[in-house]
Amino acid sequence: MVNKVGVIHNLKMLIVIMCLLITICLIWKIGENKQNKQNNESIFSFEGEGTAESPYLISSVDDLLEFKTYVNQKHPEAQGVVLKGVYFEQTCDLDLSEVTDWEPISKVDGENYFYGQYDGGGHVIRNLHCSTESYSSLFGQIGGTIVNLGLEDSDFSGEYCAGLAMYTVSNSARVVNCYVDNVEFDASQGACGIAYDFGGEIINCWSNINKDSLGVIAGICSVCYRSENNYTNIKLVNQAEIESEGFNYVKDIGKVVDALNNYILSLNINVKTLYLWSEESSGVSFEGKENISIPFQGDGSSERPYQITCVDDFLLFAKLVNSGFDFADCYFKLTSDIDMKGVEWTPIGIFDSGRFFWGTFDGDGHTISNLTITNDYAGLFGQLSGTVLNLIIVNEEVNGEYVGGITSHACDSPKIINCAVIDSTIKASERGGGIADNFVGGTIVNCVTDISVINTDGNNNTYGIVSYNAANISSCYSNIEICNKDTFDGSLDNCEVEIFDSQNAVSEVVDKMNVGVSEYDSEYELNSWKVEDGNIKPLNEANYRPLIMFVCFSIIVCFILIILYKNDYTIGLQINEYTLEHNRMARIVFFIILCIIYIVTIILNYGVTYLVSSYEGISVNQLLFNLSSPVQGTNWSSFYKPLVICGLVIVLAILCIAIAYYKLVRICFKLSSNSVKPRVLIDLNIAILLIVVVILQMHAFKKFDEAFNITQYIEYRNSSTTLYDEYYVSPDDVELVFPEQKRNLIYIFMESGEMSAAGKSSGGGMDEDYIPELTQISLDNINFSEEGVLNGAYVTDGSGWTIAGMIGQTAGIPLNYYSGSAFPGIVALGDILKDNGYNNYLMIGSDGEFAGRKEYFELHGDYSIYDYYTAIDRGDIPSDYFEWWGFEDQKLFEFAKKELIDISSNEHPFNFTLLTVDTHFTDGYVCDLCENNYEHQYANVLNCASRQISEFLTWLEQQDFYDNTSVIISGDHLYMSSDFYFVDESYNRRTYVSIINAPEGLEEKSHVYCTLDMFPTTLASLGVDIEGDKLGLGTNLFSDKQTLMEEKGLDWINGEISKYSSKYNDFYW
Repeated sequence: MVNKVGVIHNLKMLIVIMCLLITICLIWKIGENKQNKQNNESIFSFEGEGTAESPYLISSVDDLLEFKTYVNQKHPEAQGVVLKGVYFEQTCDLDLSEVTDWEPISKVDGENYFYGQYDGGGHVIRNLHCSTESYSSLFGQIGGTIVNLGLEDSDFSGEYCAGLAMYTVSNSARVVNCYVDNVEFDASQGACGIAYDFGGEIINCWSNINKDSLGVIAGICSVCYRSENNYTNIKLVNQAEIESEGFNYVKDIGKVVDALNNYILSLNINVKTLYLWSEESSGVSFEGKENISIPFQGDGSSERPYQITCVDDFLLFAKLVNSGFDFADCYFKLTSDIDMKGVEWTPIGIFDSGRFFWGTFDGDGHTISNLTITNDYAGLFGQLSGTVLNLIIVNEEVNGEYVGGITSHACDSPKIINCAVIDSTIKASERGGGIADNFVGGTIVNCVTDISVINTDGNNNTYGIVSYNAANISSCYSNIEICNKDTFDGSLDNCEVEIFDSQNAVSEVVDKMNVGVSEYDSEYELNSWKVEDGNIKPLNEANYRPLIMFVCFSIIVCFILIILYKNDYTIGLQINEYTLEHNRMARIVFFIILCIIYIVTIILNYGVTYLVSSYEGISVNQLLFNLSSPVQGTNWSSFYKPLVICGLVIVLAILCIAIAYYKLVRICFKLSSNSVKPRVLIDLNIAILLIVVVILQMHAFKKFDEAFNITQYIEYRNSSTTLYDEYYVSPDDVELVFPEQKRNLIYIFMESGEMSAAGKSSGGGMDEDYIPELTQISLDNINFSEEGVLNGAYVTDGSGWTIAGMIGQTAGIPLNYYSGSAFPGIVALGDILKDNGYNNYLMIGSDGEFAGRKEYFELHGDYSIYDYYTAIDRGDIPSDYFEWWGFEDQKLFEFAKKELIDISSNEHPFNFTLLTVDTHFTDGYVCDLCENNYEHQYANVLNCASRQISEFLTWLEQQDFYDNTSVIISGDHLYMSSDFYFVDESYNRRTYVSIINAPEGLEEKSHVYCTLDMFPTTLASLGVDIEGDKLGLGTNLFSDKQTLMEEKGLDWINGEISKYSSKYNDFYW
């Protein structure tokens, strides 16, 4: 018989040992991190930590010499790899005229090589004089990166010379966005402007070498693994020829340019400044450099891939590849379905041209449909060298020789993963394949085709996956209809149907050529495919890693509870056969514990179900804010029904538990005389109850994570961002110039106001225009769109509820969490206006204390607050009056008119801010002015709000102060209920924006923007001149400056906002 006491004792000891081990590991890790930090700090005397966020700062010649000395000294433990992953940044121009014995950093054939990154920061090194017997340059042999550096007025002598670097020890070495100007060489064997024999990449560089130089064989380099968008106009003295291996294009001796004649840069680099070089405009001094914009959102990294959002983006992507940009190591992502109907298509990477796509194209589960291809050696791609994954092609028609649904041929070792070609037709006169024709050397994993094949020449050489030389194919499926030339009559009805592996779509390789199954260890998470009614469909499996983590956690908790129960230690009471029978208090306590566990589980499940089914667009930040902020002023009427339902479910559950518990105790002790011990039955029942709890908790957690992406939020919160360090502009740091005659401001925050409520013909998302007056107001005024359509603001994370939206639009920052503080560390719109003689007012129809609104506006601009309680105190409404959140918008506008007449008589300019409330979720408030024109209540409320705001604007236009007043109507955030805006998937919901009566001279520009941009734009609408046109994270939309949305994209912004930032935390103090 097993000794239960011994087993339990051993389990306890095991838990204690595990806890001790975890503690030791944590202490060791903390000590290791501390030691690493101390080691890094001891390397150099200058500032910085050597990370990408905090690089070592080269601020003087002495710093540069210290850096060189460290790299060139012996490091036996480094095994030739020095400062790998360590970042340096030059903070000013350096004059080396006093340095007489320069030897290259990271010497050629030395013992140590620099593997870090040296960022010139856009600065210059001048008057470098280097004379050696053999190799003469700034850097010798490197394995790292040199970026954003200029070298001017320098000279080099030796056997072999170069401006920036001689050789590489790794093909990952890079020289990017650098130049060499007025540099002289005296080389006995050979000299090159940028680098000599470079096995890495040289991108976006130019050189201007002194015409009296000796031994120059190339303006850029002699041999380069990869060169792109480089330019030099050096006239070679010895007429040596450039070895052009590895160059994409060598137009003539000494000149390397991209195939688009420098129309646009290569997009596979991530540097601070991008330049465009033009032969016509540059001349010897290269004065024609100009900044240009990347046409895609993102930066091409795996974390922030370039985004293909529409047909035009896709066509530009194809054009760039076919013009010579290979995008090696670059990532692209399809962000929406693309319809290619009527588009003349040239395959990406024209076959046998040498111009192929080497990057990664992620379809992200989206479709490319209605593509027609009439070229030979063609498909979506002509010849592919990179990776294509997660792409679905629908209704494609390919007609030609040697064709494929995704590509014709492979080059090098491409991969096609998780892709499908569905409801498509391949008409091949020679060979063809549903995925590819000839894919020798490539890999195809987990792909499916559901196609019709027509062998137009009768050769019968077209197959479901590939036609010829397939390699490394696994887990693929094909369902094809095959017609040969002699049987094809223009209809597919008589075609032979060949279905392979129709029972299991992903179990084994299925291909007409009977190629063997090969195991493939994919770095990508493979999709699953399912077959329904003969059609292939993607089955996107959920990410169960968070669920597994939660299951493990629940099991551990239950295990601990069982141990405590077995040892009679539960809550300090002995719960055993005797006490359950004779100790009434023990039974009551045990029953209460059981009820609490189930009540928490029910509330968790019901709460998640209610949130997911009733609301959308709610972020984790908002949930945490609402849970931690005061609830004073909350309108509970919207939650009565779900609270009552949840209460009834809890009461019913308690009754069921009580009955089951009572029956359990009775049954157990009636059987006490039998062979079955009561304790065994009790243990069994407890186990069943715990299993039920775990299952319910797993269900709730899974739904919660799917809806709010909790695991990603936790991941983000445990990483840091430099968003605010790099992009936040404090009003204290720039000059703000107000006009001589200061304009008044009326800012109307429309609760949940969206342009989406307008009709599709005007740029909205609905079949019918529910806000016709507001639509016309926006079209007649400024919304930063093309003519004739609406445009509005995207809403970032941390801006999706009222106080967060108000802070975002008045301070240019999101609200990440509630800290009990109203951002004393920032300067907001009210602060700026108050400092310039304005009086600030805020009128709201609810309790100003709710969500900290009163605190924020009083702190930032000393606003005079008129809220629900102000209306009672002034006698505007009875003390017992309460509608919706306080008083409705009908009264709000009446009170606003009285206030404006009063404050406009003051000699000071004013800022009068209104917050409406009738259009709040759920379903809005129906007032006396609302008409019943639509089936959905919220549509009637929106229609009523549109008329009320329009009437208020008409009243404003009749007032004496109007001519000198700018009016802004802006939605505070998107509508949160999920039962109204059933818009097309491709439609992007945005807030309503209209700027009315702006001063003359302001020109409306078309922008993609978010609510944070309203901060500087509001000041600009008052005629304020903003130095740099940036405030907070926002951009003045009246300027030509790119917004953060245009530069980085919404996904990137949301990701960075969710991360930790010490600078953001400083805003709270």
